[in-house]
Amino acid sequence: MYGTAEPWASGPSGPLELQVPSSRFQPETEIAAAYDAFLQSDAYTRSFPLPPHTVGVLTVTTGGPKRLANLKAVAEQVSHSQHFLFSMLKEIVSADPVSDPVWQICHRRGQHPLIRSGRN
Repeated sequence: MYGTAEPWASGPSGPLELQVPSSRFQPETEIAAAYDAFLQSDAYTRSFPLPPHTVGVLTVTTGGPKRLANLKAVAEQVSHSQHFLFSMLKEIVSADPVSDPVWQICHRRGQHPLIRSGRN
């Protein structure tokens, strides 16, 4: 396991997880593959009885654009879905992380908001 998964908050669809780095290293490919496998499994549909494509894996890096691009590239190699979204911490803290276009989505170009308002 990469770090520890700690409950961070609870939302309408269930708890959110915060990945905290630890001294043990696990390649990002294994992490992305594990999330992708879960999102396509029966366990996911039993845990989250939601319409398809309503859950995303949000990754926020303290690194710069190169680190973000590397994380996104790894997820794109492992998964064909658009469940993986990436941003940099410096962009999130200076914006509204829900409605501002600060997220890069696997297999899509540009930056996107999590939720589009009626104005977008």
